[in-house]
Order: sequence, then structure tokens, then C-alpha cells
Amino acid sequence: MRAVAVFAIILGLATLVFGALLTAQARQARQAVISSLKPPVTLENLRSSYEELDRKVRETSPSHPEYSDYFAERTWLGLAQANLSAAKMVNTSGIVDILIGLGIMASGFAILRKISEDIY
Repeated sequence: MRAVAVFAIILGLATLVFGALLTAQARQARQAVISSLKPPVTLENLRSSYEELDRKVRETSPSHPEYSDYFAERTWLGLAQANLSAAKMVNTSGIVDILIGLGIMASGFAILRKISEDIY
């Protein structure tokens, strides 16, 4: 039974560390996307800038000289939105992993405590 408790503590610690790493990576990814935004576009107006460019792409004829510029910029802003959403999901997953790791570790310590109470 002691082996199960130690295994649970080690598994919980590994899950906790994995969650911390996910959270750190998500923070770095979000910062990378923010730093790649060009000056007229900020994090606050990313969605509205995308919608404005989407409207321009729909209204502009494909034979128009500026169509490919609008299309490329709209694609870039869409990828930035997708990357921010992915970073948010990874951050949430990291937080959940941290909570699960804490729970597993707590159960391992509870088993150890129960074992030590039974001995004495």
C-alpha cells in the first residue's frame, strides 16, 4: 500500500510540473503573438481589424490590385487570433493539470497518513 501512495505522490508531482510547463509555454506563445502584431493592430482591436479586412476582401474584386494585400493581411490576422485561442486553451489545460496534480498528491499523502495511523 505504501508503494501505491508513493506512486500517487510521484504521479501527482509529475502532473503538477507538466501543468506548470504548459502554463509557462502558453504565456510565451501569447507574448510572441502580441509582439508580432503590427502597430495599427493591437490585442484589443484584433477582432475588429480582422472583421474590417474581411469586409474589404468580400467587397473587393479578385482582379483588383489590392485584393491580395487585403487577403494576405486578413489571413495573418486570422492566424494571430487562432494562435491566441490555442495559447488560451493550453493555459487552461495547464491550470487543470496543476489542480489534478495537487489532488493526486493530496490523495497520496492521505494514503500515507492512513497507513502510518494504522501502524501506530
